[in-house]
Amino acid sequence: FPEPDSTICSPFNTFYQNNNIQVSGSSGYIKSPLYGTKYPSNMQCTWVITVPNGNKIKLTFSDFRVGERFYGCSPSHDFVEIRDGEFDVSAILGQYCSSSRPSPVYSSGRHMWIRFNSNSDNYLDKQYAQEKNGFRASYEVIKLEEALQVVVKWHSQ
Repeated sequence: FPEPDSTICSPFNTFYQNNNIQVSGSSGYIKSPLYGTKYPSNMQCTWVITVPNGNKIKLTFSDFRVGERFYGCSPSHDFVEIRDGEFDVSAILGQYCSSSRPSPVYSSGRHMWIRFNSNSDNYLDKQYAQEKNGFRASYEVIKLEEALQVVVKWHSQ
């Protein structure tokens, strides 16, 4: 088995190694376990992205095949949840489950908390699920001025 990387959510890591994985810097990426192949069942991974003070985070999914919209997003099925802060009780920015790639997600501050959850892969999931290759997302720093321009452009459309 490969040596686990402390910043990667891996099926070879313990739950504690996959809990609140710290990711920092002005840009980077996160991905589901075994990204590119079918991700494992019964996994939960959480990441906390932290960028320098005075900045916000833009998270962009380049690929997203998690769960199945047939069920909707719920704790008993596969999903990705994003929160606006560094904790699991921070304000929710979105919960995603389908093969449709979500739009970019923006934080209001320098932290973003992300959870990937996969269920037990029961019979119905196997019947209706597509290839569950997981997700890959990149993050980048957005300076406060740039974040304000995005909001102004969105409201003026």
